[in-house]
Amino acid sequence: MKIRKINDTTINCIITQDDLKEKGINLSDLFDRKKEAVAFIREIVAKAVKTANFQAQSEYTSMRLSILPDKSVSLTISQDPSESQRITSAAEGLQNPGQFIFEFHSIGDMIPACRQIRGTKGLISDVYQLPGEDRYCLVLKRGEAAGAEFEASVLRVNEFAGIRRSDHGTIQYLREHAKLIAGNNAAELLSSLDDAVTDLSHDGSEAQ
Repeated sequence: MKIRKINDTTINCIITQDDLKEKGINLSDLFDRKKEAVAFIREIVAKAVKTANFQAQSEYTSMRLSILPDKSVSLTISQDPSESQRITSAAEGLQNPGQFIFEFHSIGDMIPACRQIRGTKGLISDVYQLPGEDRYCLVLKRGEAAGAEFEASVLRVNEFAGIRRSDHGTIQYLREHAKLIAGNNAAELLSSLDDAVTDLSHDGSEAQ
């Protein structure tokens, strides 16, 4: 396991396959937030904070997990009150009520986020590939049946990727220029894909 302090508000931990095997934990256990996996992450966070001399003074803490090409896991822990304000503003719909865009480096990075919002009532989701780039956008839209759980889902996805501008112009650009990979129930579709597909996406393959 490698731990490094990026700056005063961010530390990063690289969790190897050997680290996971030692605890009897699979990648899917992490993203499904199984009890043993959650306890393991808390143990790592405590160790990272102590090792990197990271002072927990911020009112907002986020953790982002992503799978690396060698199947190790990158855990980034950030503390930034301004980020909390930005997310709150987005959730209040200051850019485009009921519609949010998240950008990912790969479909593989997107899958764990989709697993966190599986089954959200009234959630409509689309996935686009940006033109000429290996970047993907997950668009979450509030359907007629959506309730308060929609906002909670938006915040859960924000643990994995930042919110892009979701004004009308950006949405129109995606519709006219980006490639639609999956529409309407994209999050449900991706959440059902297994780790083998996740690994392929890191090698540049597309999920169909």
